Amino acid sequence: MVGVIRKSKLQVVRTRTVTKKFFKTKKRLLVSVQLVQILELTVTVIIILIIYIYRRLRWLGHLSRMECHRIPRQAHHWEPDGFRKRPGRPRQNWRGVISKDLKKTGIGWDEVQEATEDRRSWWICVAQ
Repeated sequence: MVGVIRKSKLQVVRTRTVTKKFFKTKKRLLVSVQLVQILELTVTVIIILIIYIYRRLRWLGHLSRMECHRIPRQAHHWEPDGFRKRPGRPRQNWRGVISKDLKKTGIGWDEVQEATEDRRSWWICVAQ
């Protein structure tokens, strides 16, 4: 009977160590899966931001090629008279966001007019 009790106690100890090892590896797996999911999310966010930048720059090219009497082009170049600056952080406007996008891509405002006259050259500038 003593031999039976020892065997059963050993079996219990072995099953405990096996379950502990299993749960430790399971935790490691969960952590690695979570890191992979976080990396996938950050990659998706970066891709979405690149698409936004690309589309804004394409619209800028379209605006630059528009005729002067068109309302969107007039709104793009319009600066209000007698504008009083409000206290606090200034709100973002489209021109400021486009300026940041142009800095990220390495294109200056001077190059925009020249490059947008030819669509193919503008698409090449934007795609890089």
